[in-house]
Amino acid sequence: MVTQTFQFSYSSMSARLQSYLEDGDVDFLSQIPNIIQLGELRVHRDLDLEMRDEEFVVQFDSAGSATKPDRMATVRDVLYEGALLEERAISVLRVLQSQTSSGIPRYYAETSETKISVAPVPAAGIGSPFPSEVKQPNDFLYPAESAAILTVRGVVVPETLSLETQTTWVSTHFGDLLFAACLVECERFNKNTEMEQTRDVEYINILRPSVKQIKPQHRKDYARGLSTSLMATQESA
Repeated sequence: MVTQTFQFSYSSMSARLQSYLEDGDVDFLSQIPNIIQLGELRVHRDLDLEMRDEEFVVQFDSAGSATKPDRMATVRDVLYEGALLEERAISVLRVLQSQTSSGIPRYYAETSETKISVAPVPAAGIGSPFPSEVKQPNDFLYPAESAAILTVRGVVVPETLSLETQTTWVSTHFGDLLFAACLVECERFNKNTEMEQTRDVEYINILRPSVKQIKPQHRKDYARGLSTSLMATQESA
């Protein structure tokens, strides 16, 4: 179970950085949103939270195309009404779309960074209860007003703190680590090498127990890369 020492919102983190550093410089204050984002990205990397699996429901159009969910980096599975679709190359899918009449989607391809397409293309009034129940094309009719949807499972990039996103998983569960990471980024912005090194040591001292705390929750199928801070932490452990 993940526990936390204290929590931050975007607003409270911004206020805490200003009061802690006692820096009222206009240029520094204008960079606080970027500093917080960089600090949280550092925590994502060092706790190996850069990617995680989520599931979304999306609707596709009459051409069999759907927009990927925001922040989805990689599609793992695509399902149509409970049935798992098989992935195909884009060129193969285009051929299937052109040669196959409307019906139950059985194949998919990532046709761009933001789009997924399926084949066969479902027509209005055509749906699928489950493939095992289908005998003839006309056996799977549904009301024309029903929306054809896909369930997409994939790897997404976590959100970071912003004025619009006041809290995140990291700010809620690892507030102390996030604050320490932001202090490192503050000194980097101020080009204070000596203080940056001091802040980095403080960050690593908080990072070490945090890595041990989060380790049981890691996805086991994700090939991880180690950041400089994390390697230093593991080498000294």
